[in-house]
Formats: sequence, structure tokens, C-alpha cells
Amino acid sequence: MRITRALKDIKEMYKTNNLNFCAISEHAKSLLSLYRQVAWSIDNRANFMVEESQVEYGMDSESAYLYLSTFAPDKLKEDFETRVANLLESKLMIRIIFEACERLREYPEYGEYYYQIIYHYYLSKTKISDQICMSKVCLERTAYYQRKKEAVALMGVIIWGYSLPGIISELEKGQSIDKVIPAQ
Repeated sequence: MRITRALKDIKEMYKTNNLNFCAISEHAKSLLSLYRQVAWSIDNRANFMVEESQVEYGMDSESAYLYLSTFAPDKLKEDFETRVANLLESKLMIRIIFEACERLREYPEYGEYYYQIIYHYYLSKTKISDQICMSKVCLERTAYYQRKKEAVALMGVIIWGYSLPGIISELEKGQSIDKVIPAQ
């Protein structure tokens, strides 16, 4: 198996950041594979919560939350807060992936290819095959699979080696999520 210079550089990044290449690559692949379902779920849950607040309380979500936090029984308030917390956690995951993709795009040499592969194969609204993705990014089979492997590996480095440690550090300092990762 031929290892490209880019893949060697990526493995060196893993080593430098004390990350396990195979484990982080698999985690990145799993996280990217979940993206579509999470994005769809967030959209549906958010829409449902807005509709629910209008039906139940005849008002917008902020007014409903104010009502729930002031007058609602504890169990109802807890359920609502749990749903909002789950929604925010999912939104944070989406924002981390988005931020990692933007960093990936700036990577020297193949950054734009990496970004396009990740976007088309994992993040676009409609799931596509490798064959279709190859044609969209204009790469031949061998180059495509090599760039895809490198892109997933780099996403792992960016997310677990740079993004998450920085986010965790800022959150531990008391920063709000919106300040740590601004909305797109």
C-alpha cells in the first residue's frame, strides 16, 4: 500500500497531538456519517417545538419558555429544558463539523478537494455514492479514495486535536457556546 506525503503528514499531526490515527479516523468517519440524520433531526425538533409552543401557549418560543420557567410545574419545565439542551448539543455538533470543514478547506495542497469530498459525500442534503462524488470533484478512482481517506483523517485531527480542546477550554473558562463557536 502506497502512503502519500499528505497521509504521512497527517499521521505526524496525530502523533504530535497524542492522537491514535486509526481510532480518530474511525470516530471522524462515524461522526460525519451521522451528520445528515442529526441536521434533519435538529430541523424537525426545532420546528416541532415552535409549533408546540404556538399550539399549547399561543405564543412564540421565547414567551413559551418564559411562561414555562415562571409558572409551569417542575416536571413540565424539566422536560422542556431537557429537550432544549438536547437540541443545543446537537446544534453544537453541527457547528463543530462546519467549523472543521472551513479549516479543512484552508489546508495547503488538497484543501479544496478535501472539503468538496467531505461536503458532497457526508454533508450534502442527499446521500450520494462514491462514483457520483468522484465525478463531482473531478478525481480519478485512486486519487479520489486517497483524498477521501486523507480528508476524513484530517477532519479527525481538526475536531479532536484542535476544535474540541479549544472549545472545552473556553467553556471551562465560563464562555458561552455562542461566543466559543459563533453561528454560521
